[in-house]
Amino acid sequence: MFRSIKEILPRSLKRAKIQNKIQAGLALAKFRQIVEDNFGAETKSKFKPLYLKDGFLVIACLEDNLVRKIKKREKEIINKINEQINSDLVKKLKFLN
Repeated sequence: MFRSIKEILPRSLKRAKIQNKIQAGLALAKFRQIVEDNFGAETKSKFKPLYLKDGFLVIACLEDNLVRKIKKREKEIINKINEQINSDLVKKLKFLN
């Protein structure tokens, strides 16, 4: 009997231990999208999500003002990311500036 890809893919990803890497990549993309949507497209060149490790989403940011704005809405942004990637991988934002 044949199984659908929807059934097979999640199990295969877990077995191959790459599901978290895929979700981490999605989290970086979602962060970028959420920040641009909430703070304007002109912010695109002022920050870059770098990686996700141990629950910390690490972001390089050139403007202290943008860091403050994002930190004010940190919980909201984290909730949106986790909701959109259907996981709770992101626990905290960490900025390098």
